[in-house]
Amino acid sequence: MICLVIATHRRVELTKNLIQKLLKEQNDIEIVVVVSDKSELNKYPNTHTIIVPNNPLGNKWQKGVNKARELNPEGIIILGSDDELCEGYVDNIRHLHSKGYEFIGVKQYYVKHNRKLYFFNYKPEQPIGGGRFYSKNLLDRIDWKIFKPNYNKHLDDYGYNQAINSGLLMCVIKDVNKYDLKVTANKGSWPMMNPFNAGHPNISLICVVS
Repeated sequence: MICLVIATHRRVELTKNLIQKLLKEQNDIEIVVVVSDKSELNKYPNTHTIIVPNNPLGNKWQKGVNKARELNPEGIIILGSDDELCEGYVDNIRHLHSKGYEFIGVKQYYVKHNRKLYFFNYKPEQPIGGGRFYSKNLLDRIDWKIFKPNYNKHLDDYGYNQAINSGLLMCVIKDVNKYDLKVTANKGSWPMMNPFNAGHPNISLICVVS
């Protein structure tokens, strides 16, 4: 079993729909959802939902990882509350993991915004945060610490450096369509850390799909 860890805040319908899609399209998964509002505790059926303050965000994410650890998965996937995974994503991660990769991430991703679908390259050395896989072997080696609890930004950096420092085999996918590891970020009017910005210096547009 692979556990997906999702932190969400005040976007119930979007997150609920994405979770239902995950449960329908991915095989042998459990989902940990971390919320910060008591009213959301019972909004996500068939998940393991916990409540943690929204600030600092690093602590919120790490508490979700700690909860996933209790479920003893073969690994975890980190997923934003407005991110979608393509059908079969988890099985494709398992296939790569079976080849010895203990960390897997992607360097391309899709964005849905105003009824358009965009396809981007991510310029930094590390892969995007959404869809990252950390194996149990890797997590045990780093005591399951992939987020700095006192951080509110640059949340993905620590986990990537932890993976590098583990010395274990890593796989950073530069062609997501070849490996069918597509992540789609949904952008809208709700509050978010990274609103839609096609001109952001960390990304380059490959194409507008539709």
